[in-house]
Amino acid sequence: MAQDHEVQVRVGSWPPFMMIDGEVKGIAIDYLESIFKRHGIRYRYVLGSEVSWKEALEALKKQQLVDMVPTAMITAERQEYMLFSDEYLFLPWVIFTRTDSPFIGGINDLKGKTVSVPEGYVMQGLLMEQYPAIKLKVIDGDNAVSRCLQALAVGEVDAYIGNLAVGSYLIQNKGYANIKVASPSPFGSHDNAMGIRNDWPELVGIINKTLATFTTEEKAAIWNRWLSVRYEHGLKKTDLLKWGLMAGTSVGMILLVVLLWNKKLVGEISVRKEVENRLRESEEKFKRLSQAAFEGILIAKDGFILEVNESLSRMFGYLPDEMVGKRSADFVAPENREKVVANIRNGSDGPYEIDCEKKDGTVFPAEIHARTFEYQGQQVRVAAVRDISSRKQAEQEQQRLLAEMAKLATTDSLTGIRNRKAFFQRLEEEIDRCKRYGHHLSLAMLDLDRFKAVNDRYGHPAGDVVLQTFSARISASIRSNDIFGRIGGEEFAILLPETSLKSAATLIEKLRQMIEVSDISLPDGQKVDITVSSGVSTSEGAGFDIDQIIKVADQRLYQAKNSGRNRVVASD
Repeated sequence: MAQDHEVQVRVGSWPPFMMIDGEVKGIAIDYLESIFKRHGIRYRYVLGSEVSWKEALEALKKQQLVDMVPTAMITAERQEYMLFSDEYLFLPWVIFTRTDSPFIGGINDLKGKTVSVPEGYVMQGLLMEQYPAIKLKVIDGDNAVSRCLQALAVGEVDAYIGNLAVGSYLIQNKGYANIKVASPSPFGSHDNAMGIRNDWPELVGIINKTLATFTTEEKAAIWNRWLSVRYEHGLKKTDLLKWGLMAGTSVGMILLVVLLWNKKLVGEISVRKEVENRLRESEEKFKRLSQAAFEGILIAKDGFILEVNESLSRMFGYLPDEMVGKRSADFVAPENREKVVANIRNGSDGPYEIDCEKKDGTVFPAEIHARTFEYQGQQVRVAAVRDISSRKQAEQEQQRLLAEMAKLATTDSLTGIRNRKAFFQRLEEEIDRCKRYGHHLSLAMLDLDRFKAVNDRYGHPAGDVVLQTFSARISASIRSNDIFGRIGGEEFAILLPETSLKSAATLIEKLRQMIEVSDISLPDGQKVDITVSSGVSTSEGAGFDIDQIIKVADQRLYQAKNSGRNRVVASD
């Protein structure tokens, strides 16, 4: 900043995070411009049409033409030539297919099929390394993601695996009505950070500290500006399943109308005879309609089955004749039979969910749509039965993904402790609590001394072991109500609720001594000695806020580093 550098920022077409449409815009651009404008940093955009993504990575290696990229996934290979900010974009990778494609329940169903991937993206390497049986159509140049989806839409490939937000945005805006989200991928979340040339650590520090100051409202405003409309519709697996159920049930109701119309033609016979005779007369029509029905269909009178279609008999593992004449409740799990009998007795219209039982004893969840109709004082009941095992599995998988995403969004992937975002969120909550109840808290910022020398001497994998071991030892040594987080790189923080400055300094000093006398063993048997410097601040006194308590702890940390390291500073 003192030298008034102009930062060369390479931007490409990756909506909704980066878009070039007469101007450069998008979610990542809003974050970047907000950070740079706060600090008066000059910058210039280098468009993807001038420098491709692959060329941008080479330029960062050579520290020419490109100084940073707004979005990049952190990998060990890239860390050799690029510094990264904290991750600030968290979204899962999913599998996209066409709506007319065969069922794809996971990545193993793509063996032998062709998947489109953008050249140079992380997904290309993951698929080549972990799933060599999948054929790849590699698409290079700008707008590569959009062209990957286009290739899927026109049938050039069988699937595309990509970021849920990017894919959803492009499907909406490009009008790819024949593309759907088929299933989650095994690759978890597509987390992105800002990538910076590796001789500019100062810029990384500026970006990280500013990212930590973004309020929840500011972040929501950025995301809602680009995604609020697009995410109100479509692409939820549960919605797609519900729509499928509705479509299937409508076919069943068409069948019902035909059957009831046929009954009117028979005359003055009993309802049971009427249905049976008319079904025989229109057997071919019934078979055609029942085959078209999405779910199983049964017709019953007084609780006894008069007819079933082939879909229903296959669903339960019986021959059709084995089900006719039996009570419909006989094919329900014992604990649900009373519910079915009550619904029949009350003429309940449903829909409702129950557990059904196959011929081999297997129990499966089903959704029932049933209607009772009166004709000449007699009643017949038509029910559409749908095996919803896949839907239940999809809902469970969605809940698992949501839980995993929530964990990814709050956990540092290397050390397993809170990440920067989660830590500062807790700090904000604790400060609000302190103001409300008149309590106080203390904050300690910690930085491993000469950590760069560890990486240079032993390598980055060894550095990761040091960070993991350090985090584990601190986690095991702090109190249960203390809050520990990784702020970035080798910088950590501990939040100490209900703790005065003097007590906090004493606790942190004990941790410093523990780290000083405990060496760390590397996988190859070498020993590494590390020390830690710390600055401690407190909320005691009038007018404190989150910025002030962080600023004071930071200043005291730098004082500890400049005073010889391996010490705790708790006063100016």
